[in-house]
Formats: sequence, structure tokens, C-alpha cells
Amino acid sequence: MTDDEIDQKEKLCRGLTERMRTSRLDYLTFAAKNKVDAADVSYFQAGPFGDNSALKTRPNDPLVLEWKKQAIEQLANRANDGDYSSLSVLEREYTESTGVAEKNPLLAFTYASAMRQINDHIGITSLYGDALLSELKNQLSIEESKTAVANANAIYANWLRHSRE
Repeated sequence: MTDDEIDQKEKLCRGLTERMRTSRLDYLTFAAKNKVDAADVSYFQAGPFGDNSALKTRPNDPLVLEWKKQAIEQLANRANDGDYSSLSVLEREYTESTGVAEKNPLLAFTYASAMRQINDHIGITSLYGDALLSELKNQLSIEESKTAVANANAIYANWLRHSRE
């Protein structure tokens, strides 16, 4: 950010009280639980109680653990329904892990495969190229790979259904 952008952001936030911040987080939580578009991603990005540092400073705090569980469940519900943004966030989390979920090659491959199908359908160059998919697939057994492909196909079918509605 430039100095001017930082100043503008500080001016914007000066009037924000703790109560206002809490209310906004409550609204975001409500929206994410009720599957409002992109609320699950915003909830995930906001971090536990609006404090991403809690993932590092209090990783075993029961409230942080509950937030992690809720954030992943909300993302998974939307991703499995074919939501593009949720798929992308989960694929990245299961491939690289920001500390919200453990790395999971099966789920990373599932979501990457679904994203690849969607990108191919749309006709855009996919970040989920053959090399990445192969790297993820090589971490799986044959049965796990079949399960991941079947799940990715179901996610893609859900995306297709919703894109036509």
C-alpha cells in the first residue's frame, strides 16, 4: 500500500468501535451459516473472531478450534455444491495449509480436479494444470484416486446444475 492508501484506510477505521466490529463479524457469521454467496470465503479470510493471528498465537484454544471446524464445514458445503470461490480456497488450504486445516492430498486432488473441469468448461487456462494434478494424484492410492475423481465429477455436475439455473 502507498502512504496515501494507508492514511485513507486509517481514516476509515478510526470511527470503528469494538461493538461495530463485533456486529459486523456476527452478521458475517450469520451470512456464512446461511450460505450467502461468498460469505463462507469472507468468514474464512477474516479469521477467528476477526483475528487471523489467533491461528498462530492460540492454535489449541477450544474457541479457535471450533472456528476452524465451522469455517471448513461452511466452505466444504459450498464447494461440494460447486461454488467456484469455495473450491479454490479449499484446494489451496488442503494443498498448502494456512493452519486452518491439515494438508490433505485426497481433498486437494478432489477440489483441484473439479476446478480443472470447471475451467475447461468455461474455456479459461486453468491454474490446475496436468503437472499439479499429477503431483497431487501421485500422493494417493489407486482407490483414493478413483474416489477423488468421482467426487470431483459430482462437484462439477453440481456446478453445471447451478450455472444453468
